[in-house]
Amino acid sequence: MSLTHSTLTSRRSRRRSPLLRISVAGAAAASLVAAGAALPAVAAIGGNTLSIDAASVVRPVTHVAAGGLYGLATASTPDPASLLPLHVNQFTQPAPGVQQLGNGATTPSGDALKVAPSLISAGGQETVRMPDIYPDWPYKWVSWSDYLSKVDTMVQARVSASSTTNINGWELWNEPDGTWNTSAAGPFNDGWSRIYNEVKKYDTVTPIVGPSISSYNHDWMTSFLTAAKNAGTVPDVISWHLWSSDALPGELADLRGIESSLGISPRPVSINECAWPDQVDVPASSLRYLATFERATDVRDAERAYWYESGTMNGLFVNGQPTGTYWLYKWYGDMTGNMVSVAQNGLQDGIASLDTTRKILTAVVGGATGDNTVSVKNLSGFGSSVAVTVLSTPDSGRLHAVSAPTTIWSGSLTVANGAISVPLTGQDPGAAYEIVVTPTSGPVTSYQQTYEAENASVVNGIRYSSSAASNGGYVGGLDNSGDMRNDSFVDFLVNVPVAADYSLSIRYANGTGATSTQGIAYDGGAWSTVSYPATGGWGAQGKFATVSGPTLHLTAGYNMIRLAKGSPYFAGGTGYAELDSISLSTTAAVPGWSQPSNPPAATFVQRLEAESGTVSGGNVIASSNASGGSFVGGLDSSTSSVTFRPNVPTAGTYRLQLGYANDGGYTQNGTLDAVVGLSVNGGPATNVTLPVTGPWGANGGSFPVATTTVQLNAGTNTVTIAHQANQNYAELDYAQFSSPAGAVVR
Repeated sequence: MSLTHSTLTSRRSRRRSPLLRISVAGAAAASLVAAGAALPAVAAIGGNTLSIDAASVVRPVTHVAAGGLYGLATASTPDPASLLPLHVNQFTQPAPGVQQLGNGATTPSGDALKVAPSLISAGGQETVRMPDIYPDWPYKWVSWSDYLSKVDTMVQARVSASSTTNINGWELWNEPDGTWNTSAAGPFNDGWSRIYNEVKKYDTVTPIVGPSISSYNHDWMTSFLTAAKNAGTVPDVISWHLWSSDALPGELADLRGIESSLGISPRPVSINECAWPDQVDVPASSLRYLATFERATDVRDAERAYWYESGTMNGLFVNGQPTGTYWLYKWYGDMTGNMVSVAQNGLQDGIASLDTTRKILTAVVGGATGDNTVSVKNLSGFGSSVAVTVLSTPDSGRLHAVSAPTTIWSGSLTVANGAISVPLTGQDPGAAYEIVVTPTSGPVTSYQQTYEAENASVVNGIRYSSSAASNGGYVGGLDNSGDMRNDSFVDFLVNVPVAADYSLSIRYANGTGATSTQGIAYDGGAWSTVSYPATGGWGAQGKFATVSGPTLHLTAGYNMIRLAKGSPYFAGGTGYAELDSISLSTTAAVPGWSQPSNPPAATFVQRLEAESGTVSGGNVIASSNASGGSFVGGLDSSTSSVTFRPNVPTAGTYRLQLGYANDGGYTQNGTLDAVVGLSVNGGPATNVTLPVTGPWGANGGSFPVATTTVQLNAGTNTVTIAHQANQNYAELDYAQFSSPAGAVVR
């Protein structure tokens, strides 16, 4: 995709598969006990049950999809410290010497080498997008001599950057199925091999990534890989862009079939752009992609697409503050241990992790409407009852900050035959929900003390499985050559509660028969050496032992600890050792664990359907996704409005929640958001922003929620939502009024 807004127009003209519709099933029964009060049983509105199997491990937590295309504009934008809670994995950044202009930018940004220190400090890796050396989109071909000369300059600049350790791919071209100038440059398949060989003149180490086509195409991929196999230029990592999460399993299966037919070994896959503009900033839609990538164990990495401003982590920040989707990725970043199985059910999907060391199960779910259930089975070792906290983050769009998620419910739940059922009442289909489950006494430790190597940032190492490893996995293949491009190390991003001295222990395997050594450094400080006595075998034989490391003085919050066989400014280790985990402990006083308190529930709730209000200049349209079976669309004229008549018991401030749809098909005033007028009892209109949600209601879309407050009189009031001139359009499903305004509706 491009750095310029013109691509937004061309991409939006492409056909997308509509989202699946949910069916209304029977009511699901569950009961919770919270602060002495029962949470309401699930009603037959949504009726969706999402199942999580805590005993079915999918893969170690690696945050495979925590990253973005052009996520950083400069080394300080966004603030590198803001990346740490996200546990970032992979980025695709513009080439050294980038000339492409980001949307609204006046100078090029995102140079891979310039932002590298910030990403390294956060554990992030980078693929370099080489054609971004050109200023225009689509790229304007100059000549072969021009591009190859630029390739030489870029590669030599990277090789000279001796302290840069996180460049793990050269992307030779971007979207060649639409941007390659065949008439001037010849067939792309020939050009690919020419660029490939040019890179290899100066860099035989860094993997080659491609073909990075705009979307998967069987015939295109077959032609490309056939030519690459014949020329000896098959990419090390195969990449393409994804615009429907549901399409990925079939695309991966097709790729594996092509590789097999050509005698090509299975390659790691990079989905280095994903999600349309009407998906990328909607938490539930982004979550659907995360869930797809976590289930697809062939995927090495996946990056959020870049559509708008540079330096916002692709919409996770606005003016340096978190948006609603940020909290989805923060919850994702908090996951530790192993990802466990989540069975997608219609629009409802999710991700889940289980940390057996601390006994924490975390699930993030979203996508369905109404009253639904999340079921967890095979929950072992948590006791006969568990503490459960449910939080939500809204569809705020990319231009509106959300200071914190909202706690929906917090209390205890009985475990029956290793299973629990958590109701999600009144679910907003655009929001995402985090469910945190622990023993009622809390996690085993109040802060994370054990960090698995397989969960960490592994650079030039290999993740292995072993039942004898502390969490079922460990890291081997750690070597050094004195070259920063293939030296091996593991970066552990740790989060500690207080600044103090921490004792470090390291669980490892060493089958060499002699003592081996690695270097250790933290937070960019000086190196020291860790010695690993022989353990009588390797991790594959279950021969793990524990050794004490140096005492570390860590600051409160995030710290980065590197264990290295080879790394810049370290002379290099000796022998070989495999890493299982590290553990930290301190004698300093640390805060204990406490479960969040259960928030008060609204005592008055009234939902009014838009189709039952006074509709002017609009149409009532049937939809199974609408809360009353219909919604109001066609609100696109100067007289279009819907008037609701809430009847409330007392005068005061009420929360107003609007169920609406905005497919983001138009850009007005530089945004895809819709801005409607809100008038109460004939008073002057105020603006209410309705961020993009996904498809229109008639195209299978659901109706996420926008929240504001209104002042109402006791008795009947009129509340009018009206289309405004020169603003985008929105469809209305319902208006819900509740009191107290700060209370949770459940």
